[in-house]
Amino acid sequence: APLMSQEEYLSLVPSGATYSTVHAAATNKIASAHVQDIKRSLPSPSEVSVPISMGAGAFRAVGRTISASGIGDMKDRFKVMIADAQSPEAKAELSDLATQMQISMNQEVAADPITIVVSSMAGGSGAGMFIDVAEALKGAIGSANWNDQVISMLFTPDVFAEFGDGVKKMVPNTLGALSELTAGFFRNSPTPATNALYSKFGMNANPSAAYSLGANYNFVIGRKNTGGVDFGSQTGMYLATGQAI
Repeated sequence: APLMSQEEYLSLVPSGATYSTVHAAATNKIASAHVQDIKRSLPSPSEVSVPISMGAGAFRAVGRTISASGIGDMKDRFKVMIADAQSPEAKAELSDLATQMQISMNQEVAADPITIVVSSMAGGSGAGMFIDVAEALKGAIGSANWNDQVISMLFTPDVFAEFGDGVKKMVPNTLGALSELTAGFFRNSPTPATNALYSKFGMNANPSAAYSLGANYNFVIGRKNTGGVDFGSQTGMYLATGQAI
């Protein structure tokens, strides 16, 4: 398959950057009262030898450090994508598609966008980043009434069973991600330290009963279930998820 275009792909690791670079970017300009709380969840540069230009090395905390440093870039890119999706050109394309599918556009054109974050919660990048990605998306949406309607679809380690024993190394990532996801679901606002991190990128969550850290609706997706359904492979799982969306 061809590589994604630069308009569709955002690298969070600048060319030539090391882990020390992104760690500093994630932790600088944070109020002194909260900086230690942020650093506590991010590995010290002296403990990390992962070449992050190639990914997070299957370490969730490394992935989280990279996303924490790039929240502002994600938010800015999401703003561009939202503007493109709501442009007259996009609506014209959607209308043409609806005509081909014989769907009435009278109600759908005025509907709010549906935003879906698709991620693994097994490897280091996916498990470490998906909550920050959802928060950056909400920051880009701003005060629009669909800000609290973000959906996530998250793949568990068994989707990657064809990797063999390497899957076992992914399980701790998923446990950590699920723990943070569950804790965030029951919060009406970020913790003060998380808020300090987000606010330096111009993101200020408004406490409300509708707020939860990350996506508002989370679907955890495995490769098979106890009812005998088995998608067989990563490709089968991706095809099924695409069809569901």
